[in-house]
Amino acid sequence: MRKILVGMVVLVFAFPLFGGSPGTSGALFLNYSPSARATAMTDAYSSLSDDVFSIYYNPAGLGYVELFQGGLSYTRSFQDISNQYLAIAYPYKIGQVFGVSYHSLSYGDIQGYDARGLSTNKIDTSNYAISFGYGKVLTKDEIERPVLNLGGNLKYISQTLDNVGANTF
Repeated sequence: MRKILVGMVVLVFAFPLFGGSPGTSGALFLNYSPSARATAMTDAYSSLSDDVFSIYYNPAGLGYVELFQGGLSYTRSFQDISNQYLAIAYPYKIGQVFGVSYHSLSYGDIQGYDARGLSTNKIDTSNYAISFGYGKVLTKDEIERPVLNLGGNLKYISQTLDNVGANTF
């Protein structure tokens, strides 16, 4: 039994060693934090999430939302890079909340070049993710504060660079 347990632990920690080489990761735009509150806490926010941005950090936190909430984030960076995030949380019943979010990253115009270094057409890019989330309060304490929540997300991610693209759930 102990050998099986040790083998499982080794396998779990060995997978990150085979993660791929530089430039092979996808959907890195999801690393942009949509919440100013979470960013101020250096993204250490998953245990405190109690608002509409819980869809991004910890969908179980949606259970804390008592009224309809909407959140919008727009960040403009250098070289026309912009990050957009829109989220809506709808309390279906007390302690049961549905949420939806849209996350997008734009790179602006990217000039294309051929193998000789000569300018070609502009390159098209598209990066977005759509999330559907649900959060539910499972247990409350003696003064009706949520103690244990459960939540989950279904996320669709799409990324395109020129004529190459990838989609996933």
